[in-house]
Amino acid sequence: MKSIPFLLLAGLLILPNSFSLAQARPEPLRIPDGGTREVLISILIPSLPNAPFTATVNTEWIRQLPDGSTITLKNHRAIARDKAGRIFQERRYLVPDGGKIESAVSQIEISDPVSHELYICVPSEHVCQLELFCAPESAHTWHCPQTAGLSGAGRPGQAVRRWAGNGWC
Repeated sequence: MKSIPFLLLAGLLILPNSFSLAQARPEPLRIPDGGTREVLISILIPSLPNAPFTATVNTEWIRQLPDGSTITLKNHRAIARDKAGRIFQERRYLVPDGGKIESAVSQIEISDPVSHELYICVPSEHVCQLELFCAPESAHTWHCPQTAGLSGAGRPGQAVRRWAGNGWC
């Protein structure tokens, strides 16, 4: 007989919880968004003929975190322009300042204002993408001819070359 009051007490405690579970609305399913990517544009290099140079761009970004603290991210990258106005640019990952992580090359870009070609190469994937290149004349104007074609290397958006071993194929 002592078990009956115990069962009644257990039933009274469980019964309200079962009603709340039955009335709860299920959470809507969320589609994964794939995350975000932040891009920092530090310098614009115009395609000027007869003005060759080489340089190293040093970038520092002081980023505020949600808790109010800050983190300093840095990188350095090589850039160059030849006599014809073609531009070579390394793109490197930003890494914490003072850390032991070396800033790795994420992308190499080679733009040619004469052929209107832009090669975007990703060393980690051993592939280059060919795109149409419209040369910036200034920070606010761009030169992109209506009939710009690509000179036989491929079509815009097409992977044109792959690395094989230590060289290009």
